[in-house]
Amino acid sequence: MIPKPGEVGPDYCRAYCRDHERGPCAKCPRPVPYPDNEAPWNLFLSSLTQLRYGPAGPTGFDYQGVRAGAELAGIEITAATWRGFQHAESAYLRRIAELAPK
Repeated sequence: MIPKPGEVGPDYCRAYCRDHERGPCAKCPRPVPYPDNEAPWNLFLSSLTQLRYGPAGPTGFDYQGVRAGAELAGIEITAATWRGFQHAESAYLRRIAELAPK
């Protein structure tokens, strides 16, 4: 079963994934992005090797590396794709900061 956008969350995981409390479950379906977010999400996923780290963890992406990787992968970076990518980057960095030991 592939969930529709917006259907995946804690309730969904509790209902369909036995291992939800121990971490990601290999049987859980991958979330499906909304059509407008598909290009930024694909760019984000393909760029994870370009994350840069400092002493406290990830600091952001190496944008030149992201652009080079996108070109090699044939991903067109439009203004909308770039804004979506930066939004995903910001959300990712905020979440990592929230999960960091205090």
